[in-house]
Amino acid sequence: MGADYHLAELPRGIQTLAGTRFDVRGLIQVVGVPSPLEPRFHYPKSVNGIRVHRKLERLYFLHAVCGDSPSDGTTVGHYFIHFASGRRETVPIIFGRDARDWWELPDLPVGVTDAVIAWKGANPASRRNGNRGIRLFKRTWENPAPDVEVTKVDFVAEYDFANPFLVALTAE
Repeated sequence: MGADYHLAELPRGIQTLAGTRFDVRGLIQVVGVPSPLEPRFHYPKSVNGIRVHRKLERLYFLHAVCGDSPSDGTTVGHYFIHFASGRRETVPIIFGRDARDWWELPDLPVGVTDAVIAWKGANPASRRNGNRGIRLFKRTWENPAPDVEVTKVDFVAEYDFANPFLVALTAE
């Protein structure tokens, strides 16, 4: 990729994006298959144990996908929501429904069906390549058991070459 492929325009700290407050400090990247051609991009297939430890009505995911753009309807990853009761819910990340590529390319669809574009910006690479910019999506998950504490979230890549990344997670 290179030094020009970044989210430097994304404001840091507590930010309201698409009506939700997110604490933006960095990101978590997972990949389906590590690239032997790009050894500096060796990310894990999953990141487990993102601490939540609270009862909540919903979770908001600020995320996107990088790499290939698979067909709409392709599962590129998922979140496992763990409850104190031992229950576990799977929240799939469906390309075209929950997120798309972070690059807004001129010849590909822009929106998603069950999420919203929460932030748009640019970076030197997007300006140089003539695309429409970069973006992040907000996906909302409604908790079916709001009276039970959510203890943690696991974040897992499922698709070989379209890799989700998570910028922030907000509990409400």
